[in-house]
Amino acid sequence: MICLATLRHFRSQTTSPTTSDTDAVPEGRFAPLRWKLLIITSLVAALLSAAGMRALAYWMMGGVRPESAPERSGALFVVVIVPLLLTTLACIFVYRHTARRRKLQAALTALFSLVLTVAALFATRAFLNL
Repeated sequence: MICLATLRHFRSQTTSPTTSDTDAVPEGRFAPLRWKLLIITSLVAALLSAAGMRALAYWMMGGVRPESAPERSGALFVVVIVPLLLTTLACIFVYRHTARRRKLQAALTALFSLVLTVAALFATRAFLNL
C-alpha cells in the first residue's frame, strides 16, 4: 500500500517527457499553424493533381479537347476524381502530422490545394493553348 501511494505521488510530481514548458501555449493565445507543412503539402498535391488530371484526360480522350468531345462527358467525371483523391490524401497527411488545430489545418490544406490546382490548370491551358 505504501509503495503504491509513493508511486502515485512520484507520478504526480514529475512531468511527462512529451510535454515541456516551450510546448505550452500561453493563456489566451492560439497555437501557431505549421505554415511550411501546409504550403508544401498543398503545392505538391496541386501539382500532382493538375499533372495527373491532364495526363488522364489526354490518355482517356486520345488528345482530343474536352470541349470538342461532348460524347465523352462520362470520362470527365473520372478525371475529376484525381484532384479530389490527392487533396484528400494531403488533408489526411497534414491532419496526422500536426498536434494542435488539426481540423483547421486540414481544411486550409484542402482549400489551398484545390485553389492551386485550378490555378495550375488555367496556367497550363494558357501555356499549352489547349
